[in-house]
Order: sequence, then C-alpha cells, then structure tokens
Amino acid sequence: KVGFIGIGFGRQGVPIDVIGLFLAGLEVNKYSILLVDEFLRINGFSGEAVDDGLRNIQRVLRALSELYCFDPEIILCSEFMRTQEYASLLKEVKEHITEKNLDHKLMQTVPEKYRESRNATAYSTNEIACVEFLRRTKGIEVKIGPSKEKIYDEIMQELGMPINFAYVI
Repeated sequence: KVGFIGIGFGRQGVPIDVIGLFLAGLEVNKYSILLVDEFLRINGFSGEAVDDGLRNIQRVLRALSELYCFDPEIILCSEFMRTQEYASLLKEVKEHITEKNLDHKLMQTVPEKYRESRNATAYSTNEIACVEFLRRTKGIEVKIGPSKEKIYDEIMQELGMPINFAYVI
C-alpha cells in the first residue's frame, strides 16, 4: 500500500518520537511524510517559528534518511494548500460535509474553547481535504497517524473516502 503520515513540529527542537514515525514507513510499499507547516499557521504560529521548525525537522529527516538508507517523500502542506486546485477541493469537501449532515460531528473535533471562533472548523476541514488531496494526487491508500485522529478519520469514512487508517501509539 501507499501510505503517509503527517508530522507536526516545533521551533525548539525535534522530539525523538520522529524516529518511530519515520520508520513506520518501512511497513508500506511507498511512504510519504507530510510536514504540516500550514496547520501550524492555522493555529496561530508566527511565520518565523514555522520556518525555524521546518528547517529543523527537514534537517533531521535528511539525517535519518542517510542513517537508515530509507528515503520517504517529504511533502510540505504549503506546497499545495495555497494552490487553486486545493482551494477547489477544500470547497468540495466543505459542501460534501454539509450534504452528509456532518457539520455537527465536524464541530466535535474542535476543542470546546474554540468552537465559537469564526473559523472554528478550519483545521478539521483542512485535515480532511489534505488527505483527499493526497489520495487523488499521490495515490495514498493508508493514512498513518495517532489514535487521537480517529475522530477525523470517522468523518472521512462517513464521507465515503476510500482510504485505510493505521495508528501509532
């Protein structure tokens, strides 16, 4: 199967957990690592903090590739989330969520203290749209992620997205 995992990062350093997430790709035929820089921007991180963290994680992933002789594709959300193609897909996903009456379930993915904000579901909707974008453009068949993402994954299943899910601890 063709799989991917999304990895967040911070400005301060790269946690050792990244090694396990990197090596999870050995379980699939083709593996991509999605660096979620645009999601950090959605969450209010400054451009400088995102850029610093991105440089750090990319440096670590290059070193891991050399160490383990394993070279997964590295994809940046910012490479596609700013395109017209993605904007059209995001609109399509939002419409599909509404058609399937999943707006309330989508809102449940948002922490309570943020549910009243103007773009409360922006993160969640983009989470779903990114997976669909990668499925369509990269042939992704398996989304690998933490079990806390099951709430998003259930919505993807209810939308009828033909994708499988695998969870890391």
